[in-house]
Amino acid sequence: MHLLVVTGFLGSGKTTLLLRLAELARGSERKVAILVNEIGEIGIDNQLMRRLGHNVWELLGGCICCSLAGDVIGTLERVKADFDPDLVLLEPTGAADPRNLMNVLNTYHGVYFKSLIRVALLDPLRLTMLMVVLSPLITTTVQQADLVLVNKADVASPEEMAFAFETISRLSPSVPVDTLCARDAIEPRIIRKLLPWMR
Repeated sequence: MHLLVVTGFLGSGKTTLLLRLAELARGSERKVAILVNEIGEIGIDNQLMRRLGHNVWELLGGCICCSLAGDVIGTLERVKADFDPDLVLLEPTGAADPRNLMNVLNTYHGVYFKSLIRVALLDPLRLTMLMVVLSPLITTTVQQADLVLVNKADVASPEEMAFAFETISRLSPSVPVDTLCARDAIEPRIIRKLLPWMR
């Protein structure tokens, strides 16, 4: 199965992107499982995804980037055994550093992943403020990514977009970067980067 991890701070558009990718994958006759982590005991995003007909596994009451990092492995194994999806979309909570989760996934030797793609989603509308108050989190999120997507490109100002690109280049000079409007149809070039069988 393919594993796509979408990280990003709260409000960056992760859930919107995941839902669009899940629909695209189902439209190409692929089985999709969504793993969602929310800190609280009730998962709001999870309920929305289920109402839309998606297969959702919840990791609640803790953070898969820290206290629940090991639980992700057990959940992935259960998903593989019980559902055997072609694609797993994994959304960690937007308030946590993804480093521990990535370390766990990178050293895991159980379920074979046909591909493991780590995407960081950035919100250019708030990035200046986030770099002031949450610089370590944003830094790790960008540095752990295989691809950084600057979301909300349709509403961001040229100055906000320039700051986003400058920040990414400074934090991780070699990471590929692209722009996205997750509310709209995803451009084919982005789809090809995120859904390997559509390349």
